[in-house]
Amino acid sequence: MQGMKKAAVVIIVIVIIAAGIWFFSSFKKETEFSAFLKSLERTSGIEFSDAFPIEFNWIALSENGYEEKNVVGEWFSLSDVSEGKTGEIAGFFEKEGFQKDPHNVAAGTVSELSGYFKNNTVCIVITGFAGYKESDGQWVPDQTDKKDIDVMCGELE
Repeated sequence: MQGMKKAAVVIIVIVIIAAGIWFFSSFKKETEFSAFLKSLERTSGIEFSDAFPIEFNWIALSENGYEEKNVVGEWFSLSDVSEGKTGEIAGFFEKEGFQKDPHNVAAGTVSELSGYFKNNTVCIVITGFAGYKESDGQWVPDQTDKKDIDVMCGELE
């Protein structure tokens, strides 16, 4: 009986590892989103990180009111971006035919979130003072002219 439990655990671990390898390897090839975000990188002159798979929430209006939808897509980030360059990202989305979504916006004293959509493609851009993600508790930015930015895009189902 003890041997069967160990074998079952080993099989489950192997299946989980294989699924993880398959999932993450599927994002290595250039997808529609990574190609789109790479064009953002070329247009803005801002160098993003490599793309990583991500799941994020999108607030959508339905016949029952608002509901959160889970979106699977890709995430890029960049750090220490000059204040002037951050506006180029919003301009890029607008130039590409995206609209700002009023249900996917948030603002605070340190960071802000803007949602963009075009057909079933949705993107979230999070901008904050450089270093805001590493802050713990009360924090005062020491570089208010530099920003950290995350861009996530995916397809609504």
